[in-house]
Amino acid sequence: MTEPYWRPFRSGHRKSSEWMVPALQAAAATQGRAITTRRFLYLLTDPPDTAAGAALADLIAAEPRIGALLAQGKKKAEERISATLSEMREVGLLHPALLHDGRSDSIEHPSWPGADAWLDEAREDADRLALDRQTGQPRYREVWTEAADTLADLQAVCEEYGVPLYSSSGNRTLGALDRLGKRIVADVYARFAAVGIAVGSFRPAMLLYVGDFDPPGLSFTHDLADAAAVWAHRWLRERHHRQGGLPPDEAWRAACDEVRDDPGPFVVTVNRVAVTQDDLDGRACSVVNPAQAEQYRRFWPEGETRTLQVEGLAIAEVVGLVSDALAATTDAEALAAIKAQEADERRRAVSAIGEPAADGPNGP
Repeated sequence: MTEPYWRPFRSGHRKSSEWMVPALQAAAATQGRAITTRRFLYLLTDPPDTAAGAALADLIAAEPRIGALLAQGKKKAEERISATLSEMREVGLLHPALLHDGRSDSIEHPSWPGADAWLDEAREDADRLALDRQTGQPRYREVWTEAADTLADLQAVCEEYGVPLYSSSGNRTLGALDRLGKRIVADVYARFAAVGIAVGSFRPAMLLYVGDFDPPGLSFTHDLADAAAVWAHRWLRERHHRQGGLPPDEAWRAACDEVRDDPGPFVVTVNRVAVTQDDLDGRACSVVNPAQAEQYRRFWPEGETRTLQVEGLAIAEVVGLVSDALAATTDAEALAAIKAQEADERRRAVSAIGEPAADGPNGP
């Protein structure tokens, strides 16, 4: 990037926070990208063992205000960092590409200057045509991550296996569950009912989950499987009763009752890939909130006093853990077969679109 990450501070801005931007720049350099405020905090606490990490460690050692901030505890330190950096970004003191908040999204409407431009793009897309690489797999799989700044790195490994990737941001929202239920039902109809397999032979669904190791985080992954099955039941019943069947509220209650008594055709499991209890050793962990440990005692390991957020793991480590989990749950022969078919379909698509016209504006 040729632009500077930050500009000189304007008069009136708190000089006491002036150290934060170069520290953020050094922390982002250890990851090679924009980072969240939480990952920034973890990097200040435990810089990675790399050249960029050594530079960050030198900066931390030379700046006593970093130690004073960390001494306030992770919760207060994160609040201070978030508030200060947000203020800096809003008034133009912080380059927007340096801090990633994972809260923005957009919807774009594509357009082209003409048919030739559209055909050129179609030729490029045809060469990247991808089939459903989950075809023939024993499970329908998705990857969910609470750390939005891991999405870009996880995308490549998920594409290799044809597995959707979602950022849950640690919240089991009704909208997210609603969409998950729809996807599970769509998988049932698209890949099984369409080829004549009995309705009772639905393949199970598995969510590979990357989330915080703390009491609410563990309870989330325990409850997510049941919640996903309930919503899948709801959408299946709605599909069956769309023409004058159960009203939506009755269909919802019936789905809850069915899952409580018998999971039926929808078997949903959640495999916590990270952060697990084994990941805590040798890390800069926080101390568990006793009240939370008591509130979620059904899920919290007895005697465990440590907690760790996803940002406490290096992004490359998270990617490796997800890659291993996908490989372990994949039928390699089925994946190889669909890739071979994919290559044939790409050639057929390119042939069908044809070459650019020799005398056209986009011709050779």
